[in-house]
Order: sequence, then structure tokens, then C-alpha cells
Amino acid sequence: MKTFEIITESDARVLERGETVMLAQGGHITPLAADTLKERRVTVVREGQAPDAAAALERTAKQDAATRTARRAQVEAELQALRAIDDRLTRLATAGS
Repeated sequence: MKTFEIITESDARVLERGETVMLAQGGHITPLAADTLKERRVTVVREGQAPDAAAALERTAKQDAATRTARRAQVEAELQALRAIDDRLTRLATAGS
């Protein structure tokens, strides 16, 4: 795990999405870096934070991603069903003319 004394926006941009990094005790995150870390879903563990807490944060992030993926698949299936109904209605309207 990478450790930082300070995390700047340029540091945050080169981190992998979903990565976990350590912020040294007394370390600082710039405001723009905080926005970038959030957007890239980078987990920042403060030095001295319990390892279990860091693991819980990572698990929660992975569960959230899995939930979003499952919901996206459900919405896509519902959209496909609605398109099929729309196609049938169009065919019926055209056939009746």
C-alpha cells in the first residue's frame, strides 16, 4: 500500500480506480485531491486506523459496486422488455391500418 505525507490532485490522478492508499499521521489531502479521490473511488486509510476498518471500507465499496452492476442489469432487462412491447404495438398499429 502506498503511503503519502500529502496527497495532491496530481497524485490522485495517477492512482488506480478503487485503489487503497495510506495517509501518514499528520498528513494532508488538498481539496481538489479529495474530489479526485472520491471520483476515482480511492480509499484513504489514515495511519493508525484499525486495519479492520480499512478492510470494512473496501468491502463496502465492492458491495456497492456489485449492487450497482446488478441494478444496471435489471434496468437493462426491463428496458429491453419495454422495447419489445413497443415493437409489438407498432406492428399491431401498422397491421390494422
